[in-house]
Amino acid sequence: MPGFSWIFLSITLTLLVGCTLGKPAHHPDASSTQGYFDDANQCRQSSVQKQLVQIPAGGAMMSVEVPTGYDASGFMACMVRAGRPVAPADLTEFTQVSTTCLQESQGKENHDQSYADCINRSQLKIEILDRQ
Repeated sequence: MPGFSWIFLSITLTLLVGCTLGKPAHHPDASSTQGYFDDANQCRQSSVQKQLVQIPAGGAMMSVEVPTGYDASGFMACMVRAGRPVAPADLTEFTQVSTTCLQESQGKENHDQSYADCINRSQLKIEILDRQ
C-alpha cells in the first residue's frame, strides 16, 4: 500500500498549511504597526457570517454561500489572538470602525500606519487584551 502513505502525507500537509495560513501573525510588540492592516483584514475576512442558499442552475439546485454580515465577537477574538488592541466595550462599533479604516487605508503606501492612525482618530477606547 505505498499509495496510501502518499495520500496520508498529502492530506496532512494540506491541513497543516491551511491551518497555518488561516491564523493572523502574532506581533509581540503591540505598539508596532507592522502587519496591523493585514491582521485586521484577515480577521475581518475570517469573521464573515455566511448563509447557505439553494439556487436553481440548469435544472438542478446549487448551493451558494452568501455573506450576511460580520461576527463582531469573532473579529475581536481574532484581533486579540494577533496581539492587536481592541475596543471590548462595543464590539459592533469596533468592527464598523475597523472596516472603515481598512477601506480608507487600502492602497496607501504604508497601509499599516494609515490603519493605525485611523483607529487612533476614531476615539475608540482600545486596549491590549491578554490572549487566553
